[in-house]
Amino acid sequence: MHYLIDGYNLFFAIENKILPLEAKRDNFICALNQEIAIANLNATLIFDGNKQNSGVFPSKQELSALDVTFSPEGLSADDYILELLTSCPNPKMEIVVTSDRELSKKSTFLGAKTKTIESFLKFLLKKKSKKQKAKQEEKQELKETHYNLERLVEIFEERLDK
Repeated sequence: MHYLIDGYNLFFAIENKILPLEAKRDNFICALNQEIAIANLNATLIFDGNKQNSGVFPSKQELSALDVTFSPEGLSADDYILELLTSCPNPKMEIVVTSDRELSKKSTFLGAKTKTIESFLKFLLKKKSKKQKAKQEEKQELKETHYNLERLVEIFEERLDK
């Protein structure tokens, strides 16, 4: 599955620090990239473009786990997402992440699945929690029991005596 994330919709749902917009957006993108990597997802974060970050064509940046796209100038992120779905060979393999009802309806009509921002964040937290539990279980499996340690000490002492 591939996730098409409505960038500013997600950004404004969780960001509340008092920083310039670009700095907040960069911090947000960095943190989201880490979470997407942990969850092992294929995702594109799509923002509204403007003269500073895009032109006739969308501008794109590939991070380690996340692609960041600014829609072409004059085209909103919502419209660009719909354009991507229209040109997609298999929209059923796309999940649009947004809490924008209109975008959600149109995406579903085009064949994509949708997730609200809230359900997507819960999904990421659940994936992260599962990975952390798996790491903890792996660490616990590597610990020797008291019985095994005593057995190994006995073997070592026998070999030392020889």
